Amino acid sequence: MLGRVITIDVDPAFQNQGIGLELLKSGEAHMKQHGMHWSQLEVSENNKSAITLYQKAGYVFKEKIEDYYESNQQTSNDAIRMIKTF
Repeated sequence: MLGRVITIDVDPAFQNQGIGLELLKSGEAHMKQHGMHWSQLEVSENNKSAITLYQKAGYVFKEKIEDYYESNQQTSNDAIRMIKTF
C-alpha cells in the first residue's frame, strides 16, 4: 500500500533545526503502523531545501511531472515525484 506526504511546513523562524525531518519521520511511522509499504510525494523542482530533506530521509527520484503547479510567475511549474520504500 502507498502512503502520501501532502505537505510539511515549518515556520521560517524554526527551519534548519531538524523539525521538518522529525515531522516527516513521524508521518512515516504512522504510515507504517497502518500497513503502508512505501511513501510518495511531489515537490517543486525549485525547492532545493525540501529535495535535500527528502533525499536525506531516503527518498529517491521517480519522475518529473511537467506543469504540476499552476503559476502566473515565470518560474518552473514542474514537480519531482519521489518515493521511499519502507
